[in-house]
Amino acid sequence: MKFLRQLGLLFFSFFIPFVLVAQTYRISGIVVDERTNKPLAFVNIIANTETKGTTTDIDGRFSLVSNSPLQSLSFSYVGYEPLLVTISGESSLEIKMFRKTFGLQEVVVFPGENPAHRIIRNVTENRKNNNPEQLKSFSYVSYNKMYFTLDTGNAKEIKGSMLNPKNADSLNEKNVQKFLEEQYIMLMEFVSKREYKYKGRNNEKVIASRISGFKNPDFTALGTQMQSFSFYEDYFNLGQQKFLNPVSEGSTTKYFFLLEDTLYRGNDSIFVISYKPYSGKNFDALTGLLYITTDGWAIQNVIAEATDAQGVGIRIQQQYEKLQQHWFPVKLNTDILAHNINLNGYKLKGVGRTYLDSIHIEQPVEKKNFRRVELDILPNATRREEDFWNQYRRDTLIARETKTYHVIDSLGKEFKFDLRLKALMALLTGKIPIRFIDLDLNRIIAANTYEAVRLGVGIHTNDRISRFFNIGGYFGYGFRDKGFKYGADATVIFHKESETALKLNWFHDIPESGKTVFALDRRPTFTEAYRNYYIGRRDVVDQYEATFSFRLFQYLKVQLAGRKQFNTPADNYLFGKATEGITAGVNRFEFTEAELGFKFAFREKFLRTGRMEFSTGTKFPIVWLTVTKGFNNLLGGMYDYWKIDAKIEKSFYIKSLGKESFQLMGGIVTSDVPYAKLFNGKGSFQKYPIATENSFETMGINEFLASRYVVLFHKHDFGSLLLRYKKFRPDIVLLNNIGFGYLSNPQNHFNRAVRSFEKGYFETGLAINNILRANFLGLGASAHYRYGGYQNAKLIDNFAFKVTMSIALTN
Repeated sequence: MKFLRQLGLLFFSFFIPFVLVAQTYRISGIVVDERTNKPLAFVNIIANTETKGTTTDIDGRFSLVSNSPLQSLSFSYVGYEPLLVTISGESSLEIKMFRKTFGLQEVVVFPGENPAHRIIRNVTENRKNNNPEQLKSFSYVSYNKMYFTLDTGNAKEIKGSMLNPKNADSLNEKNVQKFLEEQYIMLMEFVSKREYKYKGRNNEKVIASRISGFKNPDFTALGTQMQSFSFYEDYFNLGQQKFLNPVSEGSTTKYFFLLEDTLYRGNDSIFVISYKPYSGKNFDALTGLLYITTDGWAIQNVIAEATDAQGVGIRIQQQYEKLQQHWFPVKLNTDILAHNINLNGYKLKGVGRTYLDSIHIEQPVEKKNFRRVELDILPNATRREEDFWNQYRRDTLIARETKTYHVIDSLGKEFKFDLRLKALMALLTGKIPIRFIDLDLNRIIAANTYEAVRLGVGIHTNDRISRFFNIGGYFGYGFRDKGFKYGADATVIFHKESETALKLNWFHDIPESGKTVFALDRRPTFTEAYRNYYIGRRDVVDQYEATFSFRLFQYLKVQLAGRKQFNTPADNYLFGKATEGITAGVNRFEFTEAELGFKFAFREKFLRTGRMEFSTGTKFPIVWLTVTKGFNNLLGGMYDYWKIDAKIEKSFYIKSLGKESFQLMGGIVTSDVPYAKLFNGKGSFQKYPIATENSFETMGINEFLASRYVVLFHKHDFGSLLLRYKKFRPDIVLLNNIGFGYLSNPQNHFNRAVRSFEKGYFETGLAINNILRANFLGLGASAHYRYGGYQNAKLIDNFAFKVTMSIALTN
């Protein structure tokens, strides 16, 4: 017994200290802004008088564990007054911090090198090691929530609101406040699974999507495009705008960095560094905070927003954790304030939260999963039950969110939100879906110098009838030429993923004479489409065509075509030969052609939302090649020739200098053929002074003609880097266009003035875009000058002054 007592005493003497040491004290809570009640991310918290502590997470929440009784907590945060809170038994706290009151801007002078610069250089030197997108592979599941409401900070009254269309006039400040306290204007959630493979290969599938008021999931893509995934590339994207990253190479000459605080976590230090652009530096800059850990000199937290946002302001926060020996983003916040959407003082505000889970780093991913579609919304994503959602939500929906779904879903059904969304998407796709048919928007009305105005209609069947075939046609009438135009087509889709399809089409119409058409070409840009309005020289064409297209490889699309074309110039043009003063020419031509077309866009990615698919572009040049063979005496064909045309396009950013873009085109026809099969120079000088992208702004319409040609359209967009004064921030663009063209046997063309430009056609221009901005439309001006071998005798005749129009998505 004595032995047992001694053994017991020995046991307790050994065990009790561990029990006492194991006793812990825990406290949790949230830290918010005293004025806005908005959670504050990454606030430094120290318990008692220790040097080590914790920080709030991206949602302003914290949890702190201490081995000694908690008597006080000290809170510090850049831009806020320090706060000391005495603890008296609480287990959960809500802490409100007060913003500092600043007087004159403080001037910071360092006796030697700015101590923050050494830290930033270390981060820059270790970017490749810490950038998640430099890993061989990773995968994760993300839960995303975003809501939109109105910022009622300085609003007094709102009328005609979308909140309640039936009795909008009765809405006053009190009613609006009550509405916004109980629910949001819009709430959206989605869950996605993403796989990544080194060098930018992505495969993301949205497996669940819910948007208040809508059954259509197209808005889901909005939540994926708000910010770059990591904060290590030279440029960081906020919405559609690129900003110079404060941790890019050479950033210390652009940004002012200030070491605000040093935190201690275990054996590592965390440096809190604020950053903003140097005064007088003119570039697209960010302002915010960096939390840099000495563990690998990695970013642990980041806060960033545009320095002087005027249009749509976006503020982001990113929180990283060390997982499997790599720092990786785990939470991302996005806050939006639309300064340019103002309803009697109410500004649209969006709040987005993204949480990453099931993160796997450098584990094998299957190569077959990485296709051209980078983001795909699964067909059943909108039909998930609550049990499915609750697997991924961090918290259950609060009453305000539940009511948003209930109320806005009811309004969406009553006022047909989905139908209104379809009308909006029609502006992007050119098609308005009406039950089982699509109405072709571009067929309703058109204008050009030949027809003046054309009215018509075009329809095609859509996916509601079949996903594997569609048929349609169009009809139109031109008021100046008093002519009818019409056509019909049918398409069979054999394999959707490889885009294997057979199309038959026929039309009677008036295409531009001498226009170079590329197989599988992209749609014209917003400004390229203007040129069609200027075209007066046209041919009356009846064409019968069959095309078979498919993807031979992931990035190579091929089209085979056979066509029969009857071509009659709309004027008195003749093509032939003059013998002893007698013209032997014809003005009705028959062409029988076989065509092989290629489009190669290496690593071009697409976003697919339901029945629509959009290209998100590629960093590499896009190449088109079209080879056409004309046959004589085959099905009535009158000419034997080869026609080869090629085009290359590329756009890229040069750090601190803007965006460089070029389009290079060239082609050759091997035999004498009529005007319709040649290159007409692509001029766009006309009495209508609207600038047209990728054309010669000083060259007259049909001023030149070529059977062999090469042209270069070059543009450098400085953005607002060169001129920025408060809200006045126009985009400065330099333009340089060059062309060479040779025409064989020009004497065979009659009743149309033709000349080649083998001496070289040169023009340069300066555009000042977005001088005026109205919501998302920008207006500006440009001046262009023609020089070289085809310069006009009068100086003024070499100038073209034009109005520029653009989509102004930012500022």
